Amino acid sequence: MQVISYIVLYASITLWNFGLIYLMNLRLNQETVEAKKIYSDVQYYPGRSLITRLRDGLFIEVNHGFTKMSGYSREEVLGTHLMWISGLTHRTRPFHRAFN
Repeated sequence: MQVISYIVLYASITLWNFGLIYLMNLRLNQETVEAKKIYSDVQYYPGRSLITRLRDGLFIEVNHGFTKMSGYSREEVLGTHLMWISGLTHRTRPFHRAFN
């Protein structure tokens, strides 16, 4: 009788774990699909567009319109801080001349 209760307990714990893992995978897949949609929306937006992280202000994605307006290449901007683009050493770029 005690063996059966252990088997039932083990089976229920295993099912709960599989269920939890399945739900977490569904959530992660949903977030991934939403993130891909946002990135593609930014890339195909005809105007200037960029994505930054709120927690640290780093550029995550920029589109062609932004690179054309700012004069910075995509590789120069990605991973840098939002305030870097307004730094004093970069005042010669077309982006800064447009606002002076």
